[in-house]
Amino acid sequence: HRAAMTVEHGLQNAGRATIDTEVYDHDFYMLDNEPTGPGMVIRFAFEPKAVSPLGPSEKIEGKDLIFISAIKPGNYMESFLTGYSDKAADYDITVENQNTKVGVQQTSDTPISKINLWSIRTTICPEAYVHLDIPPGKTGHWKIRYRFFANSK
Repeated sequence: HRAAMTVEHGLQNAGRATIDTEVYDHDFYMLDNEPTGPGMVIRFAFEPKAVSPLGPSEKIEGKDLIFISAIKPGNYMESFLTGYSDKAADYDITVENQNTKVGVQQTSDTPISKINLWSIRTTICPEAYVHLDIPPGKTGHWKIRYRFFANSK
């Protein structure tokens, strides 16, 4: 089964100064009520590099960040990632529960300006920022598309 939704954003600058900022959609993924741990993978369109050392529960293999053990209650992992280009095609992040074969793919029509990955035992949050530069009297537009999937086992 596959389903999708698109969130269209618009920000009108009604002021006198340019809006120069970064924003992200704060997405919390919990797939099939399973804790963040073995079987959970985050796939990127680029080879991510962690700015801060990852915790003992995670490792990067090529374009994937995999969870090799469960994040313990009360603990979290967080790191900004690099490795993406200035092309919108790099804004392509998939979070999948390989145990149950369900997931979500998140894409945008706007390039990533920075990305922070944050996770606790109950959720995975890839926080991909986009840069906005909106002159006075103009409106900035960007879209984020979510494709949900359930593959047969």
